[in-house]
Amino acid sequence: EFTDKTGLLRDYIQSASHGDFWIGNTVIEPTFGVALAKYGIGAIKIIDFGGFRFNGIFLFDALRVLISVNAPPLLAKIYLKAFLRLHSVEYPVARNSLIFGLAEMSMRLDHFPSERFVIMVNSMLRYLERSMK
Repeated sequence: EFTDKTGLLRDYIQSASHGDFWIGNTVIEPTFGVALAKYGIGAIKIIDFGGFRFNGIFLFDALRVLISVNAPPLLAKIYLKAFLRLHSVEYPVARNSLIFGLAEMSMRLDHFPSERFVIMVNSMLRYLERSMK
């Protein structure tokens, strides 16, 4: 657990989080036939909730899925702004919450290689900054 000596955590937002939300954990279930499902027409199902947390990291899942589909910065910006507006959260607060959440996550990596975690964090933060310019 963090000790907040700076007061910065007063705005720390936690939210329900899948924990491993990327395009590989989605399935298009055919609702109008298998032929149309091949073209992305059908119900989208999210699978593999092994990392689900009620007190997860705000923005984490949104960024992971955008990165996994290689969404261009303009599309990511539109999506992220709508996401923040939906949750009534300002960008600086969301960014700080993401950073604090990632720092907290770094303390419980278990068997996940720390080098890969650092690469993921750097990639995620660069993508967020590039998208929100």
